[in-house]
Amino acid sequence: MASTENSPTTGSAQHVTGVTVHVDSDLPRGTGEAHGQTSVRAGAEALLEAKDHFHFCPRCGVERAAAAGANPYRCGACGFTFYFNTASAVAVFIEDRDGKVLFIRRGREPGRGKLALTGGFTDPRETGEEATRREIREELGLELAGLTFVGAWPNQYYAGGFLVHVLDIFFRAEAATTTMTLDAEEVGGVEWLDPGTVDPEEIAFPSMRQALRAYLRGRGAV
Repeated sequence: MASTENSPTTGSAQHVTGVTVHVDSDLPRGTGEAHGQTSVRAGAEALLEAKDHFHFCPRCGVERAAAAGANPYRCGACGFTFYFNTASAVAVFIEDRDGKVLFIRRGREPGRGKLALTGGFTDPRETGEEATRREIREELGLELAGLTFVGAWPNQYYAGGFLVHVLDIFFRAEAATTTMTLDAEEVGGVEWLDPGTVDPEEIAFPSMRQALRAYLRGRGAV
């Protein structure tokens, strides 16, 4: 682990007043991450969802009789039924005392190099709040205080070679600690920004743009 306040890997984004930043490229990846995320590719393959890959029943192995892509999947031979439900993910507006918000530069596709809020997919049996605190520990090494709900908006990710429908749940909070340890595989840099001046086109995902607008309305900034 090495200090990266002037690191070329993270650049000027690491010049954070009052916060010590380290990068650790050997941090274990959390189970809540979208493993194998890929950038959007041209062609029909990029548009396939998980339901489009069910050609055989996972219980009895009989070839699918109905057209691929039906939701739910129902096996005519054994009665196995599977619903392709939306996944859930979380992200958080972390505020400092001056009203600035902590944005990251994404370290991986989709949206590599774009601005984003820190977060990730929820694990089974986690609440949104628990998932948010875990993701912030894994990616930034921070603890949060005063976690409150902002809103939730639908989104799409390309993960593992197919399209995943996601409901992104957003919170706001303050950082309870001041030393960050970045997961270099996920986070390309960090920036404390005035959220009212952020260009929406610089934000990686449509759901985060919607959340930013709602967050600013809640602060009376728009």
